[in-house]
Amino acid sequence: MVFVWSDDLALLLRDEGEASTNQLGHWIASPVGYRLPDDTDPVAFARRLLRHETETGRRRRAS
Repeated sequence: MVFVWSDDLALLLRDEGEASTNQLGHWIASPVGYRLPDDTDPVAFARRLLRHETETGRRRRAS
């Protein structure tokens, strides 16, 4: 079982040129841990999280 942090995912998306630090500032300011599904690329996982957040208009909350 592998966990990833939202702040690391934000930096991956930024480095890929897919989002800015400003867009993902809440991912960095209040990191949340996620269980990375088996055989899932962290960048692909981050893309899905961002797409879901954008589509629902909701930001996830730190727990």
